[in-house]
Amino acid sequence: MPALDMTLFLPGQASIEWIQDGSEHGGGRAFSFGDRCIWCHAGEEEQIGQMAVDAEKFETYDLGDKRGHVPMTVQASFDDDYLFMRFQWEAGEHAPLPFVDGGRMDPDNPMKLTVSFADDRVDMADRGGCWASCHHDSTYMPDAPDDEALAETELAERLELMNGVTKYLTESRTEIEIRGRRGAARGGWDKLKDEAEIEELLGGGVYLDLARFKSGAELTESGYILEQRHLSESDAVVMSAQEEDGVWTAYLTRALRTGVEGDKPLSTDGKYSFNVALHDDYASSRFHHVSWQFGLTFDAEIPGDFEDDMVEINATRITR
Repeated sequence: MPALDMTLFLPGQASIEWIQDGSEHGGGRAFSFGDRCIWCHAGEEEQIGQMAVDAEKFETYDLGDKRGHVPMTVQASFDDDYLFMRFQWEAGEHAPLPFVDGGRMDPDNPMKLTVSFADDRVDMADRGGCWASCHHDSTYMPDAPDDEALAETELAERLELMNGVTKYLTESRTEIEIRGRRGAARGGWDKLKDEAEIEELLGGGVYLDLARFKSGAELTESGYILEQRHLSESDAVVMSAQEEDGVWTAYLTRALRTGVEGDKPLSTDGKYSFNVALHDDYASSRFHHVSWQFGLTFDAEIPGDFEDDMVEINATRITR
């Protein structure tokens, strides 16, 4: 079974707004014309991750000696009913985060592994994948609202704001500020569409599918991102992982059609955006290592069914 070698990296505070702002990100114009992040930045993962560690350009927090990148291999296969994936990477040395008491943001979980799936119904997912949900006003980001603003907003009845603003999709807001003109906060956390519009988007498949494994509790959660992040324990998606001799190996088994709201039905004729996020070394929130957006297909003819510069993971069909 072919393996894809990828390199996860720390993204810092490079939000989807930052990506689109040509005054800060030189690739903003190319991105707006449809270029995928990976087309320009493949091979730069180690450099980008180190820039985050060094608090250069797109990071304001002191990350101490946290490693900036993590090499990982991924394999994918499928049958008529399930998608199977295998992930492997080396464990790192513990590096306490200076801004956290005790140095561990999530002391109960040495590692969390998240995978996400999206299709072209999510704007920008075909270029940036899960980056479409990362905004400049989310928790630990430069324009995150303060506690007073969160406590006073009427949106507290509709959004879970106890730990700040979670990831969300642009489609769920009436307005998004991209460039921060005249000092305006970038993002749109408080420009939430009404409930009927959110339900229409969800019913129309406009959401980012998530599955996450928490190593401490050995627990799989599944859900989606639309107006906020939704996660709950899952039986339709199963993940497991173990560390042996300094190497983590993780597995995902996911029904192609789970029948659960928020779990995107996967067609073996389709192409999907796929991302990996690794909360390494007791990390939480945005302090994860991430992959680029990869194109995922199912035993497709490449080129033919899809262009070869749009697909990185072509799952192998198996029989059982």
